[in-house]
Order: sequence, then structure tokens, then C-alpha cells
Amino acid sequence: MEEYEGFIDDVATRRVDRRDLRKMPQVIKRVDERIGGMENTLQSSIQDIQDTQSMLHQNQLTFSENLASHVDMVLLHWDPVVS
Repeated sequence: MEEYEGFIDDVATRRVDRRDLRKMPQVIKRVDERIGGMENTLQSSIQDIQDTQSMLHQNQLTFSENLASHVDMVLLHWDPVVS
């Protein structure tokens, strides 16, 4: 209760401006909206990162398959006599 008494005293003695207090709900609403926007941006970024990681993984698998295929082809056609 003591924290409220100090606040009430500050309002009564005008150390806290009542006009500023009236603006607080609007300020809080804007802060909530900005935080919501940041959360949406963060979620979208996380999804983009996950999609990129998945594509990178698939590219690595394809590269490995292609490399193995090319090595097999070179070994198949390699003539040790010519070398």
C-alpha cells in the first residue's frame, strides 16, 4: 500500500502530471502494437531461416550425390595405361 501512497502524493503535489497519466493507455497500446509487430517479424524471420536451412541441406545432399556419381564415372572411364 505504501507504493500507492507515494504515487498519490506525487499526483497530488503535481510531481506527476495528470495529463501524462491520461496519455498512458494510448502509449501502452502503441507499445503493445509495436511489440506485436516485432513478434510477427521475428516469427517470419525464424521461418525464413528454417526454410533456408532446409534448402541448404537438400543442396548438400544433391551435391554429394552428384560428386559420388562423377567420381564413379571418372573411375569407370579411367585407363591406368594412358596415365
